[in-house]
Amino acid sequence: MVLIALGGNIGDREANLQTAVSELAATAGISQLVHSSFLETVAVGGPPDQPSFLNAAARFECRFSPLSLAGELHEIEARLGRNRGTRWDARTIDLDLLLYDDLVCRTHELELPHPRMTFRRFVLQPAAEVAAELRIPSSRWTISQHLQHLQQAPRLLAIAGGPLEQRARVAQQVAAELSGEYVDSPKDTGQATTESMHPHWQIVNGWTAETRLDMHDGFPGEGNSEFWLEDEFGPRPRVLAILQERVASRHSSATQNQPLAPISDTLADSLTNFSGGGVLRLDADKPMVELVAEVVAAAQATE
Repeated sequence: MVLIALGGNIGDREANLQTAVSELAATAGISQLVHSSFLETVAVGGPPDQPSFLNAAARFECRFSPLSLAGELHEIEARLGRNRGTRWDARTIDLDLLLYDDLVCRTHELELPHPRMTFRRFVLQPAAEVAAELRIPSSRWTISQHLQHLQQAPRLLAIAGGPLEQRARVAQQVAAELSGEYVDSPKDTGQATTESMHPHWQIVNGWTAETRLDMHDGFPGEGNSEFWLEDEFGPRPRVLAILQERVASRHSSATQNQPLAPISDTLADSLTNFSGGGVLRLDADKPMVELVAEVVAAAQATE
């Protein structure tokens, strides 16, 4: 089973979505296509003052490999006038591969599941119409569970990983961008459990708690985790952003070709379902302005 997201915010949005769906349904190797209704949403991230998007989701069976399918999606985008320039800019059509069976992969060409799908309401809401019980392999939650979490969780965003000073700066700047509250410790977030009790965003510096990691599969021994696994400090976040340093960052000059720190990656993979909501992995070596923009967009996408 394949799940994709569709969206566009310039030109005849509905006609573009309908054409994309029709072209997919007519493609040899794709069958049993079902699409959601169309959902209008505000633009998130990218240049300001963009027109609203029309979003949808579609599920289908497919005989293409994941990379070949991604290529087919790009070809349909090109035929419908998609120009790839500024990131998150206005576009005639956007076709994103969200899930391909239970495949999990991270390469330069393709990342599955889609790394931002679990905290984007404009993705989850239409996806829930056609694949509510489809389970996301990286989080073990279903589409409907992730959507329910966004609907019920307070406006709480946690930032973990990375050097302490960098993490604090990111959290402070994100709080300023969202006109929210910077919280220096998870213990200070209070006990709110509904969105109405947090009318403004709270941005928490770290999810630090002493815990026995061997209480969960795949984590032998004890240690400090940058995620809280229990509810002892209050509500769980809508989004957990992880600043991942590259393997050589602390010992030698890191390059963009070096992998992100494997410990953080393993924690992110295995603790998503404990932290709740989506997990956003960020390269800690990126410029501060890019890190802040990514986290702000993630928060806005949950609304």
